[in-house]
Amino acid sequence: MSEEIPQNAQPDWLNAGKPHIWLPYTQMHTAPNPLPVIGAEGVYLHLANGHKLIDGISSWWSVCHGHRHPHMMQAVARQLDTLPHVMFAGLAHEPAYRLAERLAALAPAGLERVFFSIPAPRRWKWRSKWLSSTGKIKAITAAASL
Repeated sequence: MSEEIPQNAQPDWLNAGKPHIWLPYTQMHTAPNPLPVIGAEGVYLHLANGHKLIDGISSWWSVCHGHRHPHMMQAVARQLDTLPHVMFAGLAHEPAYRLAERLAALAPAGLERVFFSIPAPRRWKWRSKWLSSTGKIKAITAAASL
């Protein structure tokens, strides 16, 4: 979809928040406003102007089962109702430990620990370390560039 939404048809939050948002992969000084999304269902993104788009990259591959998938919605609601968040500073909680166990079982030998993180709004540089004998990724690390 290449048509730009007219300035007077854009939601007020779009222009009000624009000076405070860093848009990745965007030349911020020359790019037009992004398309304002007001909802999502399945493979579709719903725009403020009434159009629907197919989310072909699953919002950076984070919703591969579709937006608002019933199973995912129930699991998130159940977790929020029980324990929305607790930090790992001398504390532990069952869902994270069970997930870490499941992920470690899927990982190649030697990768048995999981680090859970929601990155702070920083630029991240990704580095991969390769096993020379197999060509498979041994570890992926992220370093913050402040």
